[in-house]
Amino acid sequence: MGNRNHCISVRVSADELGRLDAERGHRPRGAYLRACWLRLPTPPMVPEVNRRAWQALARSAANLNQLATAYHMGDVPELAAVRQELAAFRAALLGGNG
Repeated sequence: MGNRNHCISVRVSADELGRLDAERGHRPRGAYLRACWLRLPTPPMVPEVNRRAWQALARSAANLNQLATAYHMGDVPELAAVRQELAAFRAALLGGNG
């Protein structure tokens, strides 16, 4: 594909910009416009509820990873902390209803 050294400016109305932003979701404008112009498949928009769930799971997974790392280094974490993180992780997996 080569280096992307050239910039193309396009002027749009406020309505057009709103439509573009709604369609592109969280993707950068330039990447979305390039994909449309080159007729490349654009990834589907991830619903906000899924993004929030992913963020919650990522935080819990990172905390569990830190506990596991501490354990493997000989620093045994408190059982209460492990239980709390496992409960949070389970609740996140079950959508907060667990």
